Amino acid sequence: MEKVKVAQVITRMDWAGSADIVRILTENLDKDKYEIKLIVGKSKNLTPKNKRFLECFRDNVIIVPFLRREINLLLDLFSFFSLYLIFKREKFAIIHTHTSKAGFLGRISGKLAGNSKTVYMP
Repeated sequence: MEKVKVAQVITRMDWAGSADIVRILTENLDKDKYEIKLIVGKSKNLTPKNKRFLECFRDNVIIVPFLRREINLLLDLFSFFSLYLIFKREKFAIIHTHTSKAGFLGRISGKLAGNSKTVYMP
């Protein structure tokens, strides 16, 4: 059976809240059924759990260096196009976005790239 390709998209994996949710979801999805990629901006203040998670999961992490929490029109535009190209190339069945900026950019770029199933969870 072919695995379902899932993208977990988050602005940063720094501390608590959404980062912990992404880690827990990714760790607990059935690896026999799902191929999971984590798409994330640069993270500066990782919790020990999230740091270990990223190290263990590093082969399935795609870093979008322009994706940041702060609003910056130029970097946000670069992030948008980076996400669009990733989604076009990878052809995910599901794009699961977290946090405001990753949610906004991920849903729009995913739709334009032809990915019809997107989920947003803050």
